[in-house]
Amino acid sequence: MKERVLSGMRPTGALHLGHYHGALKNWVRLQSSMDCYFFVADWHALPPTTRAAR
Repeated sequence: MKERVLSGMRPTGALHLGHYHGALKNWVRLQSSMDCYFFVADWHALPPTTRAAR
């Protein structure tokens, strides 16, 4: 079984070199050797009914 990785980033506006070198380049590299789960963590994008359920 492959190792798993879970990684995310916060949306901070337009993509820039920091996103590319800090996360995206590594995410692409890891996909061939691990089971990868990537996400964009944006609490404000959730519908209000989802937040209220917590």
